[in-house]
Amino acid sequence: MSEVRRLVPCEGWWEQVFHGRQPMDDLQLAVDGRAVDGVGTDIIGRFTLQGLISDDGRVSILKDYLGRHSVRYEGHHDGEGRMWGVWSLPGFNGRWLIAFRRERGDAIDAIDAIDDLGPRGKR
Repeated sequence: MSEVRRLVPCEGWWEQVFHGRQPMDDLQLAVDGRAVDGVGTDIIGRFTLQGLISDDGRVSILKDYLGRHSVRYEGHHDGEGRMWGVWSLPGFNGRWLIAFRRERGDAIDAIDAIDDLGPRGKR
């Protein structure tokens, strides 16, 4: 029997010239070992996220807009529930940040899962 991953609420945004900072709404992530996946919505539409956190703290996530295009998110995690970096797709890029909400018990569990990954990325 497969285990169901628990999605926990997060806050996030991405920036792009001419669009400014855009929030990721209804953002929820699950951390299972080094794997990260989740769902959310922004001004482009609904999306899924799938990625990995490496031993050295690097984050690599693919954001897939359902029925549209995909965006690569590369960056780091701080071991305290925040991930940040640069997103890119051909001809475009910008900064991004995702943070687990701390006010919920489930979010604390997800932060602990990231803390258990070992060495942190550059701060």
